[in-house]
Amino acid sequence: MLSKIRCGLLILGLIFSFFEKGESRHIIGGEFYYETISPGNYEFTLIVYRDCASGGALFDSQNAPFGSASTGTVSVYRSDLELPFDRVVLGPPNVESIEVQPDNPCLVAPPFLCVERGEYTFRLQLPITNQTYTISYQRCCRNNTINNIVDPSSSGATYTIDISPLSQQTGNSSVQFSNFPPVVICNGQPLDFDHSAFDPDGQSGNSIEYEFCSPFLGGGLAGSSGNPGMGTDPDGVAPDPDLPPPYNEVQFVGGEFTSTTPLGGDPVVSIDSETGIISGTPENLGQFVVGVCATEFDAQGNILSQIRRDFQFNVVECDAAVTASMEADSIDERGNFIFNACGRSSVQFNDSSFLQRFISTHEWTFEVESGEDIISTATNPQIDFPDLGTYPGQLIVNKNTECSDTANFLVNIFGRIENDFSFDYDTCRAGLVSFEGSSFTENNEIIERNWNIDNESTSSGNAINYEFRTPGDKVIVYEVIDDKGCKAVTEKLIPYYPIPNQIQIETEVDGECQPLRVAFNNLSYPLDESYDIFWQFGDGNSSTEISPTHIYEDAGVYNVSLEIISPIGCEYAGEVAQGIVVLESPIADFTYSPRSLTQVNNTAQFSDLSQLAEHYSWAFGDFGSSDLRNPTITFPDTGTVEVDLLVTHENGCTDTATQLIDVIPKALYFLPNAFRPDGQNSIYRGTGALGFISQFEMNIYDRWGQKIFTSTDPAIGWNGRKNNTGNMMPAGVYICQVRFVGPRGKSFQFREFATLIR
Repeated sequence: MLSKIRCGLLILGLIFSFFEKGESRHIIGGEFYYETISPGNYEFTLIVYRDCASGGALFDSQNAPFGSASTGTVSVYRSDLELPFDRVVLGPPNVESIEVQPDNPCLVAPPFLCVERGEYTFRLQLPITNQTYTISYQRCCRNNTINNIVDPSSSGATYTIDISPLSQQTGNSSVQFSNFPPVVICNGQPLDFDHSAFDPDGQSGNSIEYEFCSPFLGGGLAGSSGNPGMGTDPDGVAPDPDLPPPYNEVQFVGGEFTSTTPLGGDPVVSIDSETGIISGTPENLGQFVVGVCATEFDAQGNILSQIRRDFQFNVVECDAAVTASMEADSIDERGNFIFNACGRSSVQFNDSSFLQRFISTHEWTFEVESGEDIISTATNPQIDFPDLGTYPGQLIVNKNTECSDTANFLVNIFGRIENDFSFDYDTCRAGLVSFEGSSFTENNEIIERNWNIDNESTSSGNAINYEFRTPGDKVIVYEVIDDKGCKAVTEKLIPYYPIPNQIQIETEVDGECQPLRVAFNNLSYPLDESYDIFWQFGDGNSSTEISPTHIYEDAGVYNVSLEIISPIGCEYAGEVAQGIVVLESPIADFTYSPRSLTQVNNTAQFSDLSQLAEHYSWAFGDFGSSDLRNPTITFPDTGTVEVDLLVTHENGCTDTATQLIDVIPKALYFLPNAFRPDGQNSIYRGTGALGFISQFEMNIYDRWGQKIFTSTDPAIGWNGRKNNTGNMMPAGVYICQVRFVGPRGKSFQFREFATLIR
């Protein structure tokens, strides 16, 4: 009779950081059971689990989990019929998250795991018969990273439950598992999980037996379309209808992995047949499909129901959930936390144990020689020690619990240490500043002295001299360290605003001629924008910049003076540059005539208008040059020409004047008012400067407006015949119209009466 009992299945798919992430076949699995509402009236529950961290498919009817297969189906078979007795389309499931942390509260599983539980419920009215009803749901596929079965990525599952004739007649409900196994179990850690089931009927005398058993296969990767997202065929992802019994079992890889030893190892993880407790210590990392069957017997030993669950144990390396720790000055080679208190007997202790969410209690113990130990249960206690010395102690978190941890520490109470320093300098004249320290320790001796001046570390020593390159409020820090490691630090602020001890000005001069540009680079120090600075350049102009640039417009000899006032009133005044010589420069200028030049009138007379010039140098672009004062130049081409005149003073200073000369191209066009075809003027056409015209068109009309001639070439005119090839037109007056585009895009139109003479 056992061979006729069909078993419910559950598959749980997970992907950890050490597993592949490219698949999305992790929504298979389920767990079937039923309750009898009244004779022949049943309520069924199908529970499906999915790995929601993989980015894979959703539950059936939650969304389209496998392409277009948006709904799942359940098929009902009866043992005397080949075709399905009934078919149920599943509605949306009730979805909730599953806790993924290990049962051991002292361990923490890897992060980023996510498992969801989808529960479907439906009711069916099934006539009471002497036949067995089989209710089945099939789906592909499992995680391809499972370690203990063959070809897991193509191994689907069948989740099924039987209602035997005895169950129908007695109104029995199937047993149900009480708890779902932990999603994560820790490698090398003892497992003790209660996988027992309960009888919702509560019949006295009934019993339940447990065993590891094989899961069933069902559903595959190949549908009629060849697309695993579309396969509702018997060998597809989601068969519709679901196939009838009997069902094949998954194939274990063999060796240490079998249906009764699904996790392998030595000794193996086992299940107690009477209590359903799974116990043992897993020794293999990975993912393992495990099947559990629970069979219900009545008082006479007859089988009433059997449910079969398969699930995925994920064996991972877990981290300790609780570690005792604290903020300390250092940690020695033995792992002791070290605290050093110098010149004080009260010490504040700050807990940094982790993970805080798993920590409920703290117990600090401080060992003192003068009496009983000092004990505190505060998270961050402050302790007063009786005298100088070293005090050992320990911190215990979660004392007397399964998840406890201890950290040891040493508290050193040392004598006081003090220090100070003095300084001396000229407040108004820049120079060396002298620093001298004074220190004291109750311990043996000072072994280290360190100065930090203006955020710059300097050499050690009790007395030092320092030169500041910049002014300002200087922060001076003096630190001393004694042989116990105790430190004393003194910090002082020194206002340092003297005037420079030596004024250093570097001048950069661009030539000698006016206008003369002179840059005054002030290299004096200490100096910044907080000082009042007044420059006098000797030509009536001034500046308040630290390093100004000045342009001398007039010729002459100039002396430069500078006044500096520091923020505390120290002053300097004096000349900083003498005999800056600025030579007189000529002023270049010229004109030309005529002011309008064309390709016809293209000769220009240039006239010098310069002042203080002795020598002249003309440049006419690509059309030559001249050293004459007033040259004449003929431009052989039209367009814009840059003309430069460089003039030179007798002292060698120069100046340049530049003008752009435009030689304008012009279109000159003239039409005659009469012509004689057999005479000297036998062709009627225009004359003039025609080299710059385009889009030319000439039309001739008779007195009735009929066009008798057209030309698009200014060189081709009218010979008196119609279209220049027909009969000779009679003598008389004709109208000539001409259009063309001249130089630089200007449009022209001409209209003339042309008299044809015989």
